[in-house]
Amino acid sequence: MRIGPLAAITLVACSTHSIDPPGGNALPARIAECETHTARVCGTWTRIAGTNTYSAVWSQNSTAVIAVIRWDHDVVELARRDTGGPTPNMLARYIAIPGPNSVVKGQVRWVNDDLTIFGSWDASW
Repeated sequence: MRIGPLAAITLVACSTHSIDPPGGNALPARIAECETHTARVCGTWTRIAGTNTYSAVWSQNSTAVIAVIRWDHDVVELARRDTGGPTPNMLARYIAIPGPNSVVKGQVRWVNDDLTIFGSWDASW
């Protein structure tokens, strides 16, 4: 059975840690990303030293912690928990296929209170 990337999100066991990508490459120190639902919003994610988490800030003043769930040559999967800004209770899950210095055609699911929204995201480092 073949499933899409968003369905795969619910099938992947969640953890709050991960290893650096294969081949000895470290997770990027900084990620520039943009995500789109009805509007395009861009942010910067800065890796917290010694961890597999990022401190994130967006152009509309949202702040969050991004945890790496999985990062390898097949898939990048990240979990977001907002810590401030216009959506302080929002959670999100990002999934994409990685390239050497980017992800493209990523999908994101935002959950805020009882509302679930789907969109797209891309990133580079």
